Amino acid sequence: MSELSRFVDFVRDNYGETHSYVMHPQMARHFYEDGEHLNIYAAFKNDELIGVWPFLYYNRQKTDAAGCLFLFKPMDGLPFVGQAFMKSFLEDVAPEGYFTAGIIERLLPFYRRVKHRCEHFSQFYWQPVKSTHLRSKDVGFDFSVRLISTNENLSELRGRFPVSDFLPRKDFWFLKKSYVDNLSQTFEVFEGVCNNEVFVFVTASYETPIGRILRLYDYFGKLEKFDAVLKYLQRKALAEHCRHVDIMVAGIDVAVFERAGFESLDCNQNETIVPNNFFPFQSVNSRVHFGVRLNNSDLSGEPVVLFKGAGDQLVPRQIVDWEKSVEVNYCQT
Repeated sequence: MSELSRFVDFVRDNYGETHSYVMHPQMARHFYEDGEHLNIYAAFKNDELIGVWPFLYYNRQKTDAAGCLFLFKPMDGLPFVGQAFMKSFLEDVAPEGYFTAGIIERLLPFYRRVKHRCEHFSQFYWQPVKSTHLRSKDVGFDFSVRLISTNENLSELRGRFPVSDFLPRKDFWFLKKSYVDNLSQTFEVFEGVCNNEVFVFVTASYETPIGRILRLYDYFGKLEKFDAVLKYLQRKALAEHCRHVDIMVAGIDVAVFERAGFESLDCNQNETIVPNNFFPFQSVNSRVHFGVRLNNSDLSGEPVVLFKGAGDQLVPRQIVDWEKSVEVNYCQT
């Protein structure tokens, strides 16, 4: 039996036929295949598979990785077994930086016991109908943005892909695997230029029961260019008649968002909804947690910037038809 088949059978036996990896095993292969093996850490008891932890590297050098799912067979003593499994993985396999976006609250104690710094994402939104910010406080610098929509665009971007000044260290390979070639949903990848420096960001839009929502999923480049991203998101939200544009992020100062006219979400109120899940859509606000573990002490002073979207694309909810995918999805690595 192949590694992929054994993984899919484990998910089916413990989480049912409707789990996305059971319905679409090609997604697991796409995200986790690494040569002849899968990037899936497995736990066994008397040769029986009892737990799996898939992960995805942020770059080809394998210096940083993202935790994707934590799946365990129900059993007596699971908290202790699960914590031992985490500890073994983090000591034996995890690279210099390990990042998990979207930790279930009941698992926070386990992550903290294995030396994760756990906090919750900040959530920001901007509503066109409530704001005159574009007219009253326009950004005082020039920048240009284009959609990466062809193979030629993507090849050009590959040659000048920006190096981010924060952790995790994400490269072009990660962008392509996670967003360009993603089959779970359609993302839009944009290349921006400001003062001759390139930055890249990823968005997706959704029609929901409360209106059209635009979400920023990821960012690559220097943080000083992030103001331009916020300005472009506002323009895009206006052009697409969005209810709002939202961002779940950790590591960027709230002043950056306030300067652009974004509001900070109060999770105790539901006047404005920044959904955690789109598939299925949940019209409720909730705190979303993340974890960071740096195994290289030299990285302790480096800034960490995480986007909640950087975990969403790893959990497929729907499969986009290959024939309907944009041309860029066929670009070879």
